[in-house]
Amino acid sequence: MKAAYFGTFEPFQNYHLDIIKKASRLFDTVDVAITINSQNRNNYNFIDCKHIIKNIIEKEGITNCQIDCSYTLNIQYCLEHHIDYIIQGFNDRLDVLHECESIMLNRSICDSIETIFLSSKLPYICPNSLIELVRNEIDVSTYIPKDYYDYMYLQEKKKGSS
Repeated sequence: MKAAYFGTFEPFQNYHLDIIKKASRLFDTVDVAITINSQNRNNYNFIDCKHIIKNIIEKEGITNCQIDCSYTLNIQYCLEHHIDYIIQGFNDRLDVLHECESIMLNRSICDSIETIFLSSKLPYICPNSLIELVRNEIDVSTYIPKDYYDYMYLQEKKKGSS
């Protein structure tokens, strides 16, 4: 069985890594798809992020995940890549309500692809808050893998010096 876990992953958090670990134990293969669309303002280069996330997952010993970038609707990506399940983490009840709407829309396009909710014991932190903390050189290692933090820190320093 194949699953896909979608997100902008800006920044990629330990929360996301925890969801990926769980999904990788449940499914034969998991596509971690970085979503690129006109509504999201990407703070970082998605190709760089793709490589960093791939390295983080490999360091964790996870061998059944592939990192990809998606420019389509999640359900279209699933159809094109023969994905059986969409993995969705949830942060709070408002997030679940929003995702339920997405599930209904996805079912109207293809009712054979199911959504599975996975929870994490790790907190999901608002991306803007994490970026601001990194800009101010506050330790966020509890929330972000070191490799991703190092990348963020360098990118924020470049922005600050320009």
